[in-house]
Amino acid sequence: MIIQNNIETEQLQLRNITLNDDFKNYMDWLTDDSINKFLEIRLNLPKSVSELQDFVTSVNDSNDSIIFGIFHKKSDTHIGNIKLGPIDWHHKVSEMGLLIGDKSYWGKGYATEVIGLVSNYAFETLNLFKVTAGCYESNVGSLKAFLKDGFREEGRLQKQWLGEDRREDGVLLGKINPTFYLD
Repeated sequence: MIIQNNIETEQLQLRNITLNDDFKNYMDWLTDDSINKFLEIRLNLPKSVSELQDFVTSVNDSNDSIIFGIFHKKSDTHIGNIKLGPIDWHHKVSEMGLLIGDKSYWGKGYATEVIGLVSNYAFETLNLFKVTAGCYESNVGSLKAFLKDGFREEGRLQKQWLGEDRREDGVLLGKINPTFYLD
């Protein structure tokens, strides 16, 4: 299990999701087509809240992944999740995935904020060299959020994904820890 501390800003708190949290909203996000249209989990959704809780517990108990719940501090509302993992400890790299599930918090810059927070956590606390991410080319919101935080487009997987009405590219993104010396 990776030990994680709460990470806070003026507006947000990232913390471990526990079984005491409300999983109903989380499940609702995953089953809402307007929210899950860029998530691969939509193709194999959890069948129950209990199954979703089991997934979160397995991530919390793993040695190579971390899932943070994103909570709006003023209202203590769970607005989404951000996952780091799997972490390749040998190469010091990890993938990041993000979901802002509460649509009332879309377009407010929270995705960029949490991407930066978790990137810093990966670099400063876990001493990782690089964090990667990926998204559908039509997922403009996610793409902008990652680029705004300093991720760079590293490549494209041509016509990789079957979108709503067409095949589309998968955009590969990466961010290197600025404190590592590069040859």
